[in-house]
Amino acid sequence: MKYIALTFVFVALFLCSCNSNKVNGTQSSDVHTEDTLRIITEDMAFEGVGNYCHSAYDWSVAKDNPDIMYLTMGEETDSTYQVVFRSYTGAFVHFYVDKTTGTTRMVEIVPSLNVEEDAGTIDLFDYLKSDSIKISIERQLKEYPESRVLDIYKCFCQDNLGPGHLIPNKETARKYLMWELSAYRQDLDSAKYKKPALRCFSVGDEGNYVRVDLSVVLDSLMSADDYLEAFVRSANEGVQRSPEEWKRKWAEIASCIEEFFSDIPDAAHDLAFIDSIMAGDDLIIHHSEAFSNAYHPHYRIISKSIFESEIQSMIDLIIE
Repeated sequence: MKYIALTFVFVALFLCSCNSNKVNGTQSSDVHTEDTLRIITEDMAFEGVGNYCHSAYDWSVAKDNPDIMYLTMGEETDSTYQVVFRSYTGAFVHFYVDKTTGTTRMVEIVPSLNVEEDAGTIDLFDYLKSDSIKISIERQLKEYPESRVLDIYKCFCQDNLGPGHLIPNKETARKYLMWELSAYRQDLDSAKYKKPALRCFSVGDEGNYVRVDLSVVLDSLMSADDYLEAFVRSANEGVQRSPEEWKRKWAEIASCIEEFFSDIPDAAHDLAFIDSIMAGDDLIIHHSEAFSNAYHPHYRIISKSIFESEIQSMIDLIIE
């Protein structure tokens, strides 16, 4: 009986989880190379910084002479975009946009005075708000072309509700994680699947959470205990909106999805299914069959703050 009960818990966790029993598989090679993190596009970085600069600085002085104030793209690294703003005073502000999270570090430079100093940070998504839902949908379809409306729903749902529903208790979560890691390792050893090209993915339009693939544990970038601890703390400390708030948010998202109907198979059918579950209390769904077959998702969602402070630097090591 004890064996049967434990098996039942594992199965229940599996069905509720964000994962399948395989590692992320093939992705379009023209989008990513192995281990490259490209969540935010260059156009998004330029647009967001541009919106910030137009709200923070007075551009009226450049009306008759636009060359004295401008924005331009600077150097790009594996992890950041650089956008450079020139003020009419001759000073520059360099914006370093993190491709994974949107956190943007600002450095002010005044060449005439030989001054260079940090000027704080902004969240790029705060300056993309008017189009943030649309941008997030486009990003999902670009990174995962086999996505269906169910997968778009899941992405935004994770951003709003977090991972709390996945953790009945820490010990059960630990046992399931270890079981899943073992299955993952066996698949890699048998060459059934490759490690995913995309190790982490910021979910939704607010980016409250980041999907972190379990391969970071198998590659010893962090221990299973640290990974589990980050997951549990994310469930306890991260953003978690009420079901009513999420339902209102989804209504806004659903209206935006109609623009993408021609790009998403079975969109109307899936929207109707989601409408039906919105009438109840169980708002958590699985990835679509198409998504699971194409990418074999194997991840946990970690809060943005924990990811940035404790995990991101370790993942960056694999792309430098």
